[in-house]
Parts: sequence; C-alpha cells; structure tokens
Amino acid sequence: MRAARVASVLFVAGIVACQATEPVNPVEPPPPVEPIKSPNDKRDTATSCCRTTFARSLIHAPGSDRAAAAVSIARGSDHDPDEHPGLAHFVEHMLLIATEKYPEVDGFTDFVGKNGGSRSTRRARRSWW
Repeated sequence: MRAARVASVLFVAGIVACQATEPVNPVEPPPPVEPIKSPNDKRDTATSCCRTTFARSLIHAPGSDRAAAAVSIARGSDHDPDEHPGLAHFVEHMLLIATEKYPEVDGFTDFVGKNGGSRSTRRARRSWW
C-alpha cells in the first residue's frame, strides 16, 4: 500500500513538474484509421478514435478462445518537452502501475496473468496484431 502511495505521489509530482510554461496549441485528433487486412483474414475488426489522440481496436476471431484489444496513443518521445526528456517513457511505465480498480502496484498485470492473458506496451510507429 505504501509503495502505491509513493508511486502515486511521484507520478503527480512528475506531471506537475512537466506543466508547460507557455500556452500549448490544441492537438488535432488523428484521422480515422482502418487497418490494412489480408483478404485471407476472416476476423472482424472494429476501430474507433476518441476526441484526443487515442485510437482503439477490437478484434473478434470466431471460434477463438482469446480476446484482444489495442490502444494507440499518437504521442511519444518526439513530443517530450526539451526540459523533460524521457517523459513519454516514464508515462508508459506509470499508466498501468496502479489504478483505482487495481490499487496495488502491478495489480492489473497480476490480474491479467492469473486469467491467462498478457499485456505489453511498446513505442513504435506501427502496431501489428
């Protein structure tokens, strides 16, 4: 419990320290993206974009005993402020460390693993699934 509080305090302190000193122009949402599918791919894919820079995809494979979901965020190390290099990498690690539903450190990761799943984050231009 103490580790989760320390992590939360460090996360908030990091975000506060990274606040822009000048006005930031609003970010335009990315255009809707349709995945490029092979003609042999029989899976159903649903893709949507939020008002922010998030895009999400759900893939349904009939007859499969697994599910998959992908979230893409159009931000990365190229968007780090000059005075805070590594901010994107830091946020990547902090996103899944603890949440309201899974307050213990790595609680979500443990839940996914106990239910036969896995999760991964990566910094890449393209996502393959």
